[in-house]
Amino acid sequence: MNTCLGFLGVNAGMFSIRYLVGRRLILLVGSLGCGLSQLAAAISASIMPSSPNTLVAFMAIFMVFYNGCIATASYIVATEVVSSRLRA
Repeated sequence: MNTCLGFLGVNAGMFSIRYLVGRRLILLVGSLGCGLSQLAAAISASIMPSSPNTLVAFMAIFMVFYNGCIATASYIVATEVVSSRLRA
């Protein structure tokens, strides 16, 4: 499940960066999605600790946001951080 969600997320993220939204917005959406999914998992675990299915669902949502947004854009952004003088 993790590999399939990662594969779908990376392909959706690459398409979104290239044709739809750009790097900055994809990183913001990914960070917001990851944070909210972790917060929702923590709230659901504290309210109903005997329900592991909700934790699995929120972790799957986290993996889609991470692979589709943050992991996809991190390689592109990391090459832009370093100055041209250092790269040469």
